[in-house]
Amino acid sequence: MANEYNPANSTFTPQTTGVYSLQASYAFQPAVIGNFSLEIVFLINGVTFSLNNESFVGSLTGIISTSDILQLNAEDEVTVAMRSTAAGTILASSGTHFAAARLSSSGI
Repeated sequence: MANEYNPANSTFTPQTTGVYSLQASYAFQPAVIGNFSLEIVFLINGVTFSLNNESFVGSLTGIISTSDILQLNAEDEVTVAMRSTAAGTILASSGTHFAAARLSSSGI
C-alpha cells in the first residue's frame, strides 16, 4: 500500500485511519538443528498485539505467522517482531512476508 511498509525496520505506518487486516510470517533457519521456539508479534506504537508462540522439534526451518484485524489510526507505527530461542537466520523466502489491507467501512 502506498509505501506505508518499510521492510528495513519491519514497520507499517498507515496514512489513513481505518480497520486493517494484517498478516505477517517469518521463515527461520536455526544455526543448529534441534528444538527451538519462535514468537511473533505486532507492536502498535510499542504495545503488543497478536502474539503467537510455537515450538519446533528437530526442524530444519521453522515458519511462524500471525494475523489480526485491528483499528489503526493514521501514523500509528505497526512493527512486526520475531524472537527465537536459537541463533539463526530469517530467510528471504515466500515464508517471510507482510501484508496489510484497509477494510471497507461500509457494512461494518
